Amino acid sequence: MTVNSEKSLLNLVPEILHERVTRHWQDWVKACESIEQNPQQETDLTLLGKIWACSEFIPLTMIRHPQLWFDLIQGNFLNLSFTLEDYRQHLMLRLEENSAINDIALMKQLRLFRAQQMLRIAWRDLADSANTKETLCNLTDLAESLVDITLETLYQDQCEQLGVPFNSREEQQRLVILGMGKLGGYELNFSSDIDLIFCFEEEGEISGKRSLANSQFFIRLGQRFIKALNDVTADGFVFRVDMRLRPYGDSGPLVMSQAGLEQYYQTQGRDWERYAMIKARVIGGDRIEGEAVMDMLKPFIYRRYLDFGAFESIRDMKAMINAEILRKGNLNNIKLGSGGIREIEFIGQTFQLLRGGSDPDLQIRGILDVLKVLAEKEYLDSKESDSLTASYDFLRRLENRLQIYADAQTHLLPDGKEQQASMALAMGYESWQSLFDDCEKHRASVQASFVLLLNEQGSESENDAEQEKTEENSIRSIWLHQQDEDEVLAILENSGMANFKAVYNLLDQFKKSSQLNAMTATGRQRLDTLMPTLLVFLREQSNPEEVLKRLLGLLQSILRRSVYLSLLNEYPEALKQLITLFAASPWIAQLLSRYPVLLDELLDPRNLYQIPTALKLKQELDGLLLRVVDDEEQQIESLRKFKQAQVLKIAAMDVAGVLDVFEVSEQLSNVAEILLDKVMSLALDWMVAKHGQPTCVIDGEEYLPSMAVVAYGKMGGRELSYSSDLDLVFLHDSQGEQQQTNGERVLDNTSFFARMAQRVIHLLSLQTANGRLYEIDMRLRPDGNAGMLVSSVQAYDLYQHEKAWTWEHQALIRASILCSSEHLALEFGRIRRSILMRQRDNAALATDVVEMREKMRDALGTKHETGQFHLKQDAGGLVDIEFIAQYGVLSCASKYEQFTEYTATRKILMKLIECNLLNSDQAQCLYDAYREYRTCNHQRALQQLTSVVEIESVATLKDNVKEIWRVVFEKQSVV
Repeated sequence: MTVNSEKSLLNLVPEILHERVTRHWQDWVKACESIEQNPQQETDLTLLGKIWACSEFIPLTMIRHPQLWFDLIQGNFLNLSFTLEDYRQHLMLRLEENSAINDIALMKQLRLFRAQQMLRIAWRDLADSANTKETLCNLTDLAESLVDITLETLYQDQCEQLGVPFNSREEQQRLVILGMGKLGGYELNFSSDIDLIFCFEEEGEISGKRSLANSQFFIRLGQRFIKALNDVTADGFVFRVDMRLRPYGDSGPLVMSQAGLEQYYQTQGRDWERYAMIKARVIGGDRIEGEAVMDMLKPFIYRRYLDFGAFESIRDMKAMINAEILRKGNLNNIKLGSGGIREIEFIGQTFQLLRGGSDPDLQIRGILDVLKVLAEKEYLDSKESDSLTASYDFLRRLENRLQIYADAQTHLLPDGKEQQASMALAMGYESWQSLFDDCEKHRASVQASFVLLLNEQGSESENDAEQEKTEENSIRSIWLHQQDEDEVLAILENSGMANFKAVYNLLDQFKKSSQLNAMTATGRQRLDTLMPTLLVFLREQSNPEEVLKRLLGLLQSILRRSVYLSLLNEYPEALKQLITLFAASPWIAQLLSRYPVLLDELLDPRNLYQIPTALKLKQELDGLLLRVVDDEEQQIESLRKFKQAQVLKIAAMDVAGVLDVFEVSEQLSNVAEILLDKVMSLALDWMVAKHGQPTCVIDGEEYLPSMAVVAYGKMGGRELSYSSDLDLVFLHDSQGEQQQTNGERVLDNTSFFARMAQRVIHLLSLQTANGRLYEIDMRLRPDGNAGMLVSSVQAYDLYQHEKAWTWEHQALIRASILCSSEHLALEFGRIRRSILMRQRDNAALATDVVEMREKMRDALGTKHETGQFHLKQDAGGLVDIEFIAQYGVLSCASKYEQFTEYTATRKILMKLIECNLLNSDQAQCLYDAYREYRTCNHQRALQQLTSVVEIESVATLKDNVKEIWRVVFEKQSVV
């Protein structure tokens, strides 16, 4: 490099940056030599030096990819402002020329294209060849072209692989991508994330090699799309993709149908989502369907009337902004700090939310256009609008140049001397201090406008609201600790709060906890909004101290996930319902505290108390698993979350008296059966994928054998409780010749079904972060723990007829076959009827039953030694009633075949009148006792209490059952 060249290069560069620019030049010369190019080719060295001084991103990108730079030079692209169509043409040409035929190749070309175009945009911005508006539009158009073409490329490839998704009119469906935030408003930053929402027209199935739901197709497409843009590879990334603005956030489906989207925003959309949707627009996929989505969303975003209904929410958002600034400081943050970009956007979007429904001229996206309209319509003073516009231009230009410096998503003013010198040069200032002073003037002007916002509007409604919340505000003062202890105690006492001293102590401890100190400003603001309402509802409880203790356990588990606090703030009825449930059941409180995601189930009390059909349960579980196809870990977690959600609903209906004890058991059994069926299906799919389908040859014909589950005990009798184990036995119907699978890795059928059963047990009982589905007990299988894990139906038949004990035949009464083929179900039914209808010696039978019962009492009962009574195991308890019913079936079924139809104890009891084992009074007495015992057991389970009660509380029930037991078995002279 000659002396003149060096002088030209450093002509406009501050001395503090000379060494850095010179070092970059040396590296640039080497990079050009590697591709045999002249480093000074068609380059103004003075401009090059200045731009390199302003940005580390530009020289480092040139040095790493020198050919990208020379391609820009040769095409004269540094002097051109690209349109969206320009980007599309250049990107498609690059993909065609470089044969991007798979995801990896596609990702490489996308990253190189992004690097080249960002280099071009950054150069033009720092060379002052483009104003702020052009730079923002160029960045937005670049992102839109990359989104749209990437999606289309992946969509065509996936259609070839899996088939084409159709709607009900047999028309091809495509994904719709909504761009949110600055991407939607043509205001994208240089290093911004892109906020997206995916949706598709309607559910259905693809036309392909195998059945696949449209939702599943588009979820896979969305996952591939995000990976293509978001993943960091050796070539960098394209854009960070943020999907958190979609319905339900991270917990929601990645892709949602239009109907699902509409349902969500009509029933659950919040004001902050209206705020976010103002800038939304279609940026990828099916533009026609996308516009239909936007038309559907418009009534949600913009109310038809002057919308002061959103006034309180906007005030809360403004308060949140202020609280965050005060808490975090953000003095150097030109976006989030006082007088920053966010405040300008908030001013414009506040008017849009309040008046956009009645004034369509405000239904626009760009903030500068909004400010212009606000001035024209005199919603804002024209001088204030001009001031905000100038400040916005300045701050956005500065924000972009902060990000161009190192391609980093930052909004912080630099504190290092070198970067300060770079920013002053980039913004055209002689010194950093003069730039900083101008920046502060703009921020002060913006802050003044922000402070004035909402001061006048809606003041009357605000005053009314304040009058209605007088009592709540006094309790708010308790939470905010504005009074001394005596004053707080007086307020609590006057409000009617029981145990008010204990309540005060709990609140005081909670407020001083380290967890609260570690909260974000947003989270703390949401907690400060929640606590007063919670305290108002708490006054209605008879034992507020215990209820508050449980509630604080939940709050401590969700403080770092403040979205839950926000949800409870937005749904006060859900909060009230939550407090009712926590008061009724520490078990529910513990469940929700451990798994806060279940709070979503409380948001709609109508849904919470709606008894689901088995079909609806199945559809809901299928829908959950569609989101996690091919991800075993997530499938297991989805199964557990489904169970927890359903058990919570059942417990809530139990507490509210919507279900009686038998209906509770029926619903718990429905949930277990649905889960068993799904787990069996997953286990079978897993085994078949590895070994093929099990087959056998019977009498010269091929047969496809299967495996089924026999549920014993409470599951078999559909009498599950909240914490019941599942007593299971596995049967298969493979027999004959060539009993093996038809896959590449051949396995004999016995081993196939044994491994499948192991897989089922694994899926059911595996302990994960979300708990386990069920404890599994296999001791009732033939030969108990020493027996085979899975029995053939022939071996099971032989065992039951020749080796089973009386107690095993008793157990068979409460056995049901589940997840079964028709053949296995018929065979099991035949075996069960044959055993139960066997002609027996009733005296010997009675002796066996009584002896077994006595052994159980001795091992498990309390023997009433301490004035206590075990609801199940003591004499006169639940098991006595079950044994009477079982004795009745085994002794009478040979003459009364209908006795074999029932597995539930309560249904058997009334049938025993027909065989004269019981008279109607005895049967009714046992039925009532059975119901009362079961009800008490359920209630105690919800209270996390054992089955042992004070004997006086059940003395009459116990004595009645004992007397009937004596009468029944005295006839056989065994009592």
